[in-house]
Amino acid sequence: MNVSIIGDLVKSRDMVDRLDVHSKLSKVLDEVNEKFDQELSKYFQITLGDEFQGLLNSPVCILDILYYIKSRMHPVIIRFGIGAGEISFTDDNKMSALGSEGEAWWFARDAIKELESNKYKDDKYNIRIKMNSKIDSSINSFFELFSEIESNWTTRQWDIFSYIITNYGLEVDFTKNELADKLRIKPSTLSNHLSAIGYNPYVNAINALKKLLNINILD
Repeated sequence: MNVSIIGDLVKSRDMVDRLDVHSKLSKVLDEVNEKFDQELSKYFQITLGDEFQGLLNSPVCILDILYYIKSRMHPVIIRFGIGAGEISFTDDNKMSALGSEGEAWWFARDAIKELESNKYKDDKYNIRIKMNSKIDSSINSFFELFSEIESNWTTRQWDIFSYIITNYGLEVDFTKNELADKLRIKPSTLSNHLSAIGYNPYVNAINALKKLLNINILD
């Protein structure tokens, strides 16, 4: 079973630095393609205007990839539609966005459309999955909870979170003194920021969701 991710830049036409945002997105997607090469059936590419997409050969790194893109592109808001299902290939060229079709793409597109609906018009909730499973709604509740938590973070807290995800991944085991040095802040200041955003329980919850996704998609 394959997993597709479709991303959509929210309100990109209103951005005064739209070209710079697209340039950065292209760079970030190249980083993802290099970093997660073995897990990809189709590389991430910008496709329709403000959209991009990629296809994974397993669910193992769904959230690692998603949070890497999300963190690197912050404060740009991106909707993510995730679909899991069967895919048929007519072209096995990873560089080509063409040559694959099936449930994973259809479900990801449905997830994007749901996020564009009036129910989510404030753009706070920006991740949704569809895989025609009994646990779809439960998983999406996790994503909504994560979005609620993130909405309370300050710009500085987001910067710290993004730095950690970019350099360490979804991890809680890193040397905080070393990280504080790299961020040029006191260890006590870093600890206060991490405590304020609930970093450890937040990331532990994401990793628990990763395991749940792996079990249900690979089952």
